[in-house]
Amino acid sequence: MRKKGILSPVPLDGINRTTTQTGYTLRKPKQDDIMPHIVHINLSSAFGGGERQTANLLSYLSKQPGLQQTLITKPGNPLADLGRAAGCQVVSASNQLQVHFNQACGGADLVHCHDGRSVYWGWLHRRLTGTPYVITRRVEHALSSRWLTRQTYRNASAVICLSRAIQAQVQKIAPEQQRPLIPSACFPVPADQATVTTLRKRFAGKRLIGQIGALIDLKGQQFTLEVARKMAQTHPELHFLFLGSGPNQEALREQAEGLSNVTFEGQVQGIGSYLACMEVLLMPSLKEGFGSTILEAMHHHVPVIASEVGGIPDIIQSGKNGLLVPAANSDALRQALLQLIESPNLNQQLTAGGAGTVRMYAPEVVFSQCWELYEQLWQT
Repeated sequence: MRKKGILSPVPLDGINRTTTQTGYTLRKPKQDDIMPHIVHINLSSAFGGGERQTANLLSYLSKQPGLQQTLITKPGNPLADLGRAAGCQVVSASNQLQVHFNQACGGADLVHCHDGRSVYWGWLHRRLTGTPYVITRRVEHALSSRWLTRQTYRNASAVICLSRAIQAQVQKIAPEQQRPLIPSACFPVPADQATVTTLRKRFAGKRLIGQIGALIDLKGQQFTLEVARKMAQTHPELHFLFLGSGPNQEALREQAEGLSNVTFEGQVQGIGSYLACMEVLLMPSLKEGFGSTILEAMHHHVPVIASEVGGIPDIIQSGKNGLLVPAANSDALRQALLQLIESPNLNQQLTAGGAGTVRMYAPEVVFSQCWELYEQLWQT
């Protein structure tokens, strides 16, 4: 049996306690300690927020002396290069049936499954080798009740949930499972001053109201457009700026026809520069597993108005660090926007509250909770 340990074990009870928000004191491993081997797997074909979180966790864990990490990911995914940069041995796999007996996976103490496809790899690997696995569940969509899905979640050592809404979904198919609440970490997106200057000249005289996200039904751009149409004559100084791309692009452009106060910017690099120019960020989502864009806006002192759905209420306390409105309600969204733009005091109150919230989601705070969970599992 390997001797594990860097953190003094603190039992996880599934909630974010004060102790988990202040970090932990690391101790140096003893000479006879053999550090563990973690296999991370992410079989997503795309590179999005979940993959960025995976890469950042790998980078954080690489600072633990002696820890061995292996990353399994799809061929061509940019995550592979980020894994190598974090010192991981990288193995390519196209599906859940591959590389179970690859030498790089041998002797693993724990498998961490970071996306929906990889949970089946983790379950199968446990059946083949006995290696325990942990799942990170990032979305609040209902889980399938199929036998295999139930088995993958019920046989995991733990299912990390980003929000209480996700915890509730996991509970439906794995009621006895340990479901620690560990959110995404906030990595500030920097602003490029030259780009900021260019954007401010481009939208001179306008107060930018932004929305960031894929152009899909669940993100609720259709409700923001309804607000833009209602306020076009009464508040011509407001300009609604949409960042992102997706299948609803043409339908949304048709809905916005005739509106001079709307710009579809498409997919952009460096959203920090855009956030630095925004006066308010809207997030009228119909579903949202967590909402990391909220934290990015808070970092840039941009107040946020968002739907009271999914993981958003885990971040926003309405009236303290943002405003919450009912989902699919453009009138409520418009009223909240009016309240915010007409009250400088409220604006200052929300941005100050947001700055405090961002500190709670700092990488060293969030990722230390993952390390605590690993430690607990090794101890047991």
